[in-house]
Amino acid sequence: MVRKQLDAVEDDGMEQRPVSTAQRWYDKTKIIWIALIAVDLTIQALRTATMSASSARLLSTPHGWQG
Repeated sequence: MVRKQLDAVEDDGMEQRPVSTAQRWYDKTKIIWIALIAVDLTIQALRTATMSASSARLLSTPHGWQG
């Protein structure tokens, strides 16, 4: 009888804790975060020391999108 009770708790080694709201939100939006990181790395790779001022403005801030 005692062995059955222990087996119920030892299935994965620990009791299950409820998942936090933040963790559930992250799990649902994980692909968006990966895409944002990929875009950021691509933009950083496009920067050069000899690029024009307009290119630098476009790559440095979101205000560059407005013209």
